Amino acid sequence: MQRGLTTAFYREVIQNVPRLGLYQPLMDVGREAMSVPPHLSDPFYLRFLDGCTCGLVAGCVSNPAEIVKARVQSGRYR
Repeated sequence: MQRGLTTAFYREVIQNVPRLGLYQPLMDVGREAMSVPPHLSDPFYLRFLDGCTCGLVAGCVSNPAEIVKARVQSGRYR
């Protein structure tokens, strides 16, 4: 039942680090590019675009780890 638990943990880390770590830098770049004043809140379209970009990058980075996790859990690899 615990086969692949370690690889599942690594996959979660690989997926969530880019998703959480890229959001604020992308938001800063977007605010500068759109010339949003500091006293205004972030526009919805900018937050949405940054969230989609972070999810896309995280999905692309974690896909190989997902395949390894599935193979380890199936018993093909140890």
